[in-house]
Amino acid sequence: MTESQKRIKLNNGLSCPLLGIGTSHMKNADEVVYQSIKDGTRLIDTASRYNNEVEVGKGIKKAIDEGIIKREDLFVVTKCWITDKEDPEKALKSSLERLNLSYVDLYLDHYPCGKDYTGENKFKLLSIREIWPKFEKLVELGLTKSIGVSNYNVQNLLNILSFAKIKPVINEVEFHPYLYQKNLKN
Repeated sequence: MTESQKRIKLNNGLSCPLLGIGTSHMKNADEVVYQSIKDGTRLIDTASRYNNEVEVGKGIKKAIDEGIIKREDLFVVTKCWITDKEDPEKALKSSLERLNLSYVDLYLDHYPCGKDYTGENKFKLLSIREIWPKFEKLVELGLTKSIGVSNYNVQNLLNILSFAKIKPVINEVEFHPYLYQKNLKN
């Protein structure tokens, strides 16, 4: 088994590739995603915040249309940005439209704070207790197979686990030489 084929079983029973391609700041995302799938990548990670879901979707569609892969053999991740948390269903439906997909495999809360844009550059903070049930509904509606979080610390996770009906399947953490998030462990 190659590294790109290794998978982990999530708490909801789905199998997720351990390696994939992130599309943040990616140029020519359609071609890069297409070539990555052609080369064996099965996890595609994007976000509405990256402003490239249309291009990512084109790369996925090209690979599917050419018979390189079936949709069900890909694991597609996208994320809900802080200004979209008041209505994550609307945000995910917009992402699905841009990606040209009927569902994603994983929808993440991109950042552990919630803001509802109230106009004139004013935001009101939303609690995860308000937000998480809306994410759970997305699974029930079949818009995503899984829900998870991104960049949550231990306290954030303990909070959400204390009331969640559907537990997060993943806490995706950005971690690289230019962003060492040591404090996420606290």
